[in-house]
Amino acid sequence: MDAILLKSTVKEWNELCAQLDEYQSKLSAEEKEASDFLRNFWRTHKTITPDDIATCNEKCDILRRSEKYHRSDPQIATCTKTFRGKVQKMYTEANFADFKKEMESSTPDSPQPEPAPSPQPTRPTGGRFTRRPSNPTIFTPQPQPQPQPQPRPQPRPQPTPRPTTPRPTTPKPTTPKPTNNTGTFKSCLSIVIIGLLIFGGYKLFSAFIGDSSSVGRSETTLYVIAEQLNIRDQNGTNGKKIGSITYGQAVELIDTLESWAKVKNGGTEGYVSRAFLANESDFRLLDIILDTPEAHKTVKDIRYRRALIDFAQHFEPAKDASLYIGKLPVEVISLVRQYSQETFAFVLVNKTTGQTSAGIYTFDADGRPLIESSMENVDVSSSARESNTSSQQRRNVDAQPQKKVKKNAEPKFSQEELEREIEQLDQATPKIHYTP
Repeated sequence: MDAILLKSTVKEWNELCAQLDEYQSKLSAEEKEASDFLRNFWRTHKTITPDDIATCNEKCDILRRSEKYHRSDPQIATCTKTFRGKVQKMYTEANFADFKKEMESSTPDSPQPEPAPSPQPTRPTGGRFTRRPSNPTIFTPQPQPQPQPQPRPQPRPQPTPRPTTPRPTTPKPTTPKPTNNTGTFKSCLSIVIIGLLIFGGYKLFSAFIGDSSSVGRSETTLYVIAEQLNIRDQNGTNGKKIGSITYGQAVELIDTLESWAKVKNGGTEGYVSRAFLANESDFRLLDIILDTPEAHKTVKDIRYRRALIDFAQHFEPAKDASLYIGKLPVEVISLVRQYSQETFAFVLVNKTTGQTSAGIYTFDADGRPLIESSMENVDVSSSARESNTSSQQRRNVDAQPQKKVKKNAEPKFSQEELEREIEQLDQATPKIHYTP
């Protein structure tokens, strides 16, 4: 790779990383994890393999899908899009080695730790070195003189004490010392404050332990988001049906095996498909949207229900909204016709503010929802007026007397031409799934 182009790419890479640091507060946890992985990949890997390239592409797909949630802030979307382009260009088998070498040369090295000083020899406890004489001389012990006994001194006679008369003494008046009440009060106050701090800390710690334990318990409780779900004796569709649960029922999660989950409902333990279960927060969002029996009948596909949950998680007006049952506005239908794959379009109406929002989703090979477009303040009154006008016109036509058709009158188009036109329209129009 050209050295000048490589240096320019490294400079742009560092600038994009600095911009991503500024946008950390606006990124989701999934976006932060993906961006940090891609930014530090060249530091943690010496070479790149096809598996590593596939992993990097998955992280880039996360950033690509998240760009649609930052339509109100186009700078973030532009930054992530440019960063993805640099990653897909540099993290290849042809360019990764040169890119890593240039990044290491342009990045200042971390300071090396100073070497520890070598231990100095210590002297013996005596404080001085003693040298052994080269020619030692053998000394013979000399006899020591025996000590002579000394005479004991005689005690001196003690004089006889004279009797003394005690003098009368008058006691001196004693004044009581003043007590230091201020010091006593301060010590008592400090003891009270320390006791309150210990008690408050204990309460906070107990509350934290209680909250964490409740969170752990809530994660083991899942809710059914399908209208009816079968419980089988083993994971897989070949398992025998041993029971069934309906929408909104809570089950206790025991274990997870790939796309299946082992659950307990009452006294029944078995396996159900993991895609038909959701945690409590996601179930509450879906239950608010599907608040009528008509909404449950309209949206039965589990992929569509997952799309409604995803939309309510990322858009504030949809958190307290219900599904709009009626004809979709023209502006939504015109956007839906631009996609050739299977599409799910819907309109939600906020119950408090009355604000409308629309979403259009497609699905990947695994059935995961991918948002394609979102709109706010969609006019649903125009579609209702068009529907009422057309029904009124039909009633007026039915009420008018029918005119007799002349026998010799010929239709504008023959039957074959009409069938041919309908066949062409069917081939040109993509298959669209949306709420009526």
